Amino acid sequence: MAVTWESLDEAGVEYRERVDGAWSDWAEVHVEPDQERGTSGTEPIVVVGADRVEARVSAAVPGVQVHVIDPGTSGTADAAAQSTSVADATSLVTPMTAATPTAAATPPIRSRAAWGADESIRTWVPETGRVQGADVHHTAGTNFYTAAQVPAIIRGIYHYHAITRDWGDIGYNVLVDAYGRAWEGRYGGLYRATIGAHAAGWNGEMFGISFMGNHETAPVTNAAFDIAARVLAWKADMHGFVMNTRATINGVATNRTIGHRDVAQTSCPGRYLYARLGELANRAASYQGAARNRDADRDLTGDGRDDVVLRGTNGAVSVLPSRAPGYQSPTSLGTPSAAERPLGPVDWTGDGRVDLLTVDGAGNMRLRAGTTSGGFGSSRVINTGWQANDLVTTSADWNRDGRADILARRKATGDLWLYPGNGRGGFGTPRIVGHGGWGAMSSLTVTARPGGTPTLLVVQRSNGNLYRYSATSTGAVTGRTQVGSGGWTTMRHVISVGNWNGQHGATDVLAIDSAGSLWFYPSRTNGSFYPRQLVNSGWTFNAVVASQGSDTALVTQSSSRELRRYPYQNRTAFGSPVSLGFTVPSTTRVFGGGDWDRDGRADVMRIDAQGRLYLHRGTGGSRVDTAGRLIGSGGWQGMTSVVAAGDFRGDGGASLVALERSTGYLWLYPGDGDGGFRTRLLIGTGFQYVDAIIGVGNFSGGRAPDLLVRNASSGQLQLLVGRGPGRVLNPVTISTGWGSGRDMVGVGDADGDGRDDVVGVQGNGAVHLHSGAGTGGFPLYVPVATLPAGTRAG
Repeated sequence: MAVTWESLDEAGVEYRERVDGAWSDWAEVHVEPDQERGTSGTEPIVVVGADRVEARVSAAVPGVQVHVIDPGTSGTADAAAQSTSVADATSLVTPMTAATPTAAATPPIRSRAAWGADESIRTWVPETGRVQGADVHHTAGTNFYTAAQVPAIIRGIYHYHAITRDWGDIGYNVLVDAYGRAWEGRYGGLYRATIGAHAAGWNGEMFGISFMGNHETAPVTNAAFDIAARVLAWKADMHGFVMNTRATINGVATNRTIGHRDVAQTSCPGRYLYARLGELANRAASYQGAARNRDADRDLTGDGRDDVVLRGTNGAVSVLPSRAPGYQSPTSLGTPSAAERPLGPVDWTGDGRVDLLTVDGAGNMRLRAGTTSGGFGSSRVINTGWQANDLVTTSADWNRDGRADILARRKATGDLWLYPGNGRGGFGTPRIVGHGGWGAMSSLTVTARPGGTPTLLVVQRSNGNLYRYSATSTGAVTGRTQVGSGGWTTMRHVISVGNWNGQHGATDVLAIDSAGSLWFYPSRTNGSFYPRQLVNSGWTFNAVVASQGSDTALVTQSSSRELRRYPYQNRTAFGSPVSLGFTVPSTTRVFGGGDWDRDGRADVMRIDAQGRLYLHRGTGGSRVDTAGRLIGSGGWQGMTSVVAAGDFRGDGGASLVALERSTGYLWLYPGDGDGGFRTRLLIGTGFQYVDAIIGVGNFSGGRAPDLLVRNASSGQLQLLVGRGPGRVLNPVTISTGWGSGRDMVGVGDADGDGRDDVVGVQGNGAVHLHSGAGTGGFPLYVPVATLPAGTRAG
């Protein structure tokens, strides 16, 4: 039952019911005004087993009506609802999927057909908004209903919302019953940001979920609470946020999980449920776990890393494979009887091979000469008395005489000494190059400016700042410049690694923090650094040093005194193109399509001159179905740029995003999992100025895939942050100077730093890897391959 009247005048409403001849107490029911229609009405009151109901209104309002709605029967739905088992549910919105350790599993949600929705009375045309949180409700009325009565209760609410209130459909997006079952409410698809009618002014931003029962008078069942948490976790994960966080919505800073009373004058969702909203949000967040990978699968070679699809000038289709970056398995250099602290591999003997210098516990300087095989020979003492120094670092050539040198801090005086090498495995005469004050420094590292000019990086112990010092032609230290602010005191090791990324000719730096994380700091030409990038973790060693040159191996000393050498495989390497076994006309576009048919293998797509879209299913190991299958009969020639967008909707399926530049429309084409498409969705307008889009996966650090677009005239690169199914935020410029690139392809985390990257192919065939820095853009690029001019990438 419900009560309505034909004005926005305020009035209180109470009701009671008679069961087995006895009347209940009067109970207040919430009133929801409808500003658009100028009417008011109560929540629907679920009455089960009563033979009479009464209502009273506290004020004289026009057109008062009491509505008693008989939901009728639906044989199939009512019979099926007797079971509370998922296995017995024949009509789910989606099949129940297995839970994963990094994502909220798809919960079992029974469809509208499962509760017997009469679609002929629905008049509301679905609209989509932006889901940023959830508004929690209860339906009020009775808590005493059977599992079989649930569909009828939902049909009654549906009739009241759709017809009596003239909302055209049920207001809630999802309802949950006391038996732990979730039911689809509002029509329009739970995979979309479907706007409900449950909280005036907030419907376009908040998902509406309603508990079936009166939780002003009774607690929530454990089963209902848990399925609601699972539904909220799934929706939040899909729309790109975590359920127990805060956001600014409608200009108000708020929790993402709120009760109806937070945005309206009501007691809904009842005192028992409202008191547990924080717990509900936390449980939903725990079911979400870490963000799952929703990037497009571009791994055609099967090695776990994204590849780039190429079309050569002769029409041959191939794949450019990426190689695993990072430090490889170490080689043991032995375990000395006394602890030997490595100083840094340099060519100390002048034979063109890298040697290893160490200082043992007795203060002896030891040399392990480099061998022709790249290893080190046996240890021999070349100098003594080094216990007087507490910070020691090697330099390829500090005093610019063409020979390696050593810088050391004297413990007693804090002076900085230069020990020049003689190029034959010995020393020249040592001298002071920095008087006093060096005792305040916690680390010394020699680097080089472009052109090879040596500089010294030091961390000041008191404030954690990083400073760079220059050297005069005689090796004296001069000219301090701050290049890093605070935080460097957490770094146990600061390591010079030469021009590691191949850019600018400047020395780059690795640093290891107290937690054992290894960070890469790419150098700028002015001596400062681009944003750091995480390499990996687990570097809990007493000492770590690196060579300065083409050999970027690290040498470590463990707590057990063992010395190890870790060789590094090029962090930006790509292999040679591998043929995919077919050719196409020069007018055909070819690109990686992701795992379009959900068989666990990446696929390739092509668009011919007639605008037909073909799918070449991946068969594993750089092999595809070369014949291809037609999946789009025409019209794709009107799309300026088409890219794989991964699981853009959060439904587990692949999708494409296409730019229709003539209209400025950005279209999402969701896959159906069988090689075809669901209905396309318009996700953006006004993009006439764009000539290319890039699917970059989780570039911004959120939980949904993002896109990049290039401004055709200015060469600016703009980020469109993904916010769930069918939605992106407004473009934000993050980088400039992209006008010269011919093709750009998102390749996931190609360089292993935890951020998604982009490969750009220039007109002359040069392939650049642009290392991503999240929303900060791309601080650097590295040449990684050269292809024949005219090669196209996708």
